[in-house]
Amino acid sequence: MNLLFLLFAAAQSYQSPDHAMKVIVTQARIEFRTNSGRPLLTQVDTSRTVAHAIWTPDSQFFIAGTETSAGHQPWSHPIWIYSRAKNKILDLSALGA
Repeated sequence: MNLLFLLFAAAQSYQSPDHAMKVIVTQARIEFRTNSGRPLLTQVDTSRTVAHAIWTPDSQFFIAGTETSAGHQPWSHPIWIYSRAKNKILDLSALGA
């Protein structure tokens, strides 16, 4: 198997409830795209992996629960929240949450 296949095999896709956006999650990367495939935002963090993710019913926010790959704080599960209106990701751990 080649590396490119392994990266795409591990990818998860999350369609927004209004079908206007798609999020592609791989090991250390989250890509936000329009349904036509135009990239909007990419977040790369090699120290975290996405454990759980979901869109809000109104398609305005994408919430991702992450895990640190280093394992230094196993009780720590930082949360990322993507705001569609602002096209930004808020890292709740940066706020002390």
